[in-house]
Amino acid sequence: MDSFSFRRSERGFGLIEIMVSLVVGMILTAGLVRMLSSSKRIYRVEADLSQMLDSGRFASHYLEREVREAGNVGCGGLQTVHVTNNLVGAPAAYSVTPTTAVTGLDNVAAGNPYGATAGSDILLLRKGSSVYRRLSSAMGNGAAAIQLGAAVEGVAAGDVAVIADCTEVDVFQVSGTAVGGGAVSLFHGAGFNQSANLSKAYGTDATVMAYRSSAYFVAPAPAGMPALWRQEVGDAPLEMVDGVEDMQLRYGEDTDGDGVANRYATAAAVTDWSGVVTVRLELLLVSDDDNIARAAQAYTLDGVAVMPTDRRLRRVFTTTVAVRGRTL
Repeated sequence: MDSFSFRRSERGFGLIEIMVSLVVGMILTAGLVRMLSSSKRIYRVEADLSQMLDSGRFASHYLEREVREAGNVGCGGLQTVHVTNNLVGAPAAYSVTPTTAVTGLDNVAAGNPYGATAGSDILLLRKGSSVYRRLSSAMGNGAAAIQLGAAVEGVAAGDVAVIADCTEVDVFQVSGTAVGGGAVSLFHGAGFNQSANLSKAYGTDATVMAYRSSAYFVAPAPAGMPALWRQEVGDAPLEMVDGVEDMQLRYGEDTDGDGVANRYATAAAVTDWSGVVTVRLELLLVSDDDNIARAAQAYTLDGVAVMPTDRRLRRVFTTTVAVRGRTL
């Protein structure tokens, strides 16, 4: 091997080769960075979308059940029974009648008593709890203690309860309880109630359950994101579902008595609340993260097209629910 060949075999990379290598490396690095960035964005989109879907489904299903059971007093619908509010002063908040079982507030203003987001709707439902006990023995008279085989969830001294059969319903406050002889006794004395006497001496076909008056609304959560809230009468509001930005309601009103909704109206336009047989719920869910959509995403809520100013993901969940006992 001559000296020229030896020197040529040990020659390094030239400037052009180095520059080409650098350019190729930069292109590959840029591609990798773009791929990682895209993967991260896709992950954020999928995570937020999954959270929205889970929250939307849970909120919709929960409200469906609550609307369906509105006015529940254990036997039939409120249209077929007589209701007595035995509380002192018969406060309206504890009145469960055909005209109060399902009501609502439309397009509430800022500073409303619930702290709900301005422009959203509020759903108001009243009923007896779905957890109940039958009387273990008949009452001797209207003032006698109510005898149960076991305690009822949410029914203790000072609580408001409902006792009902298929003809009569009494809303009363429990003045005291006693346990003995294999039974739980509920007392309903005067002072707590207008009278110690209920509307009748109930038999063993009657049931006892806790009274529930619930308001459902959208308001900011402590962390700043909007949420669906529930507030029971006399209690502090409870955050139910994160990410619910708005709730719009339409009430299906039966105007001819056939059990079928003839028109859907806002709360402000309902003419007879006892004729409301269905409720149409629209929930607007929003993602936790901003700037994950490539552009602002328009949506339609309650028939109105909206273009937001941010780049969050949004989805509208719509469902129509029949109020049990009011439809065919």
